Amino acid sequence: MAAARPASKSSKCNCNLGLMVVAWILFALGLWALVGGFATQFASGAPTAVNGAVLGWYFLGILLFGVGKMVKWKSHGTCTVHKMN
Repeated sequence: MAAARPASKSSKCNCNLGLMVVAWILFALGLWALVGGFATQFASGAPTAVNGAVLGWYFLGILLFGVGKMVKWKSHGTCTVHKMN
């Protein structure tokens, strides 16, 4: 079971804003890659065909979302205001 967070004496946020901006950028790039995958798949002429280019776009998008989520967790750190979910 996860350890409980210590009770905060103040309600001030101590998140790392620089890492949060990096996380937002990674989320935006991940969304761009996923949309690029959809566009490549539907522009290929056969919507049900999945080729290497489409899989590359999807893999990149999911990878960027995952890394963005980890950077978001890192930016929250031990902030008692925000929950890490």
